[in-house]
Amino acid sequence: MHFFNVIGGNGTETYKIRIYQKARFDMIKEGMSFKFQNALKKTENELWITSRSIIAYAASVETSEDIQVPNLPENAPQQGERKLLKDALQSPDKSEVTGKIFKVSPLKYRQEGSLAVKSIMIKDTSSVAKVCLFNKNALSPFNVGDTVKVTNVYPKVFQTRKQLTTCPTSSCDFVADNKVNLSDEDFGFANLDPDFSEELENTTPEEIVLTDFTDVDVYICCDNAACRQKKYVEGECPVCQRTSSSSKTFRVNFLFKRGEKKDLKTTVFKSMLEIILQEELIVDDKEELIQMLIMRLPIRFKSCVSANNMFYNVEK
Repeated sequence: MHFFNVIGGNGTETYKIRIYQKARFDMIKEGMSFKFQNALKKTENELWITSRSIIAYAASVETSEDIQVPNLPENAPQQGERKLLKDALQSPDKSEVTGKIFKVSPLKYRQEGSLAVKSIMIKDTSSVAKVCLFNKNALSPFNVGDTVKVTNVYPKVFQTRKQLTTCPTSSCDFVADNKVNLSDEDFGFANLDPDFSEELENTTPEEIVLTDFTDVDVYICCDNAACRQKKYVEGECPVCQRTSSSSKTFRVNFLFKRGEKKDLKTTVFKSMLEIILQEELIVDDKEELIQMLIMRLPIRFKSCVSANNMFYNVEK
């Protein structure tokens, strides 16, 4: 479906307007004023003009000389435009948000253990929002009261609740306190979400030793960042259906020691092993991986361990 974007203003307010009536492209001129009727209001300052909307020439509208004109969506910063949480939850475009953490979910793993997932609840002056984090962003040691800036988030409905979700290009960084006060009502809101109903696991890293390994698998994976190194099945990516890729990754089934417990089982994927060893690993085949691992055993590091024996908060 074709559309074009314009920025409009009225007084001191600006509006991002997405117009789906492509035949009107030559009609819209800078400096002219228009009336938009039956527009879809996506946020307080974002409108969609659909086939049911009416665009009409109008008398000149005055705007303030000090008006701050935002970027067109196609010219927005790579990290997303900075927005309040209430606007980011409604925005069709990616956003950058900042908020104070008031709830942290336990770390979980999806996609056969290759994808780390954690959710945080954050608050700013406008609203509260759940933010879902993946991979390295999910492995950060978050605490209630921390203030974070999260880039490239977009709204998504999960289990009938609207949340903000990150993507492979997102970052989540600790920043200065945003001076927002937390209340009992905020914590009550978070407790309604099943992701936050479980108790947090221990977040203090402990001594871990990878002593042996029983199996390895080197495989072709999708090089589309959005697919998060998904393994090819029958010659194609099961997510985006790409049939060609130059990327390979691997998994290793390790036995490890934790305190007095020995021969515990875990599966470690390439991205996590790179964090443990603090180096980039390039492996083309199974035999090469086996020899590389044998040379490094035993592998010692500090880490937290999840209920299903996955590592997080890794320290060398």
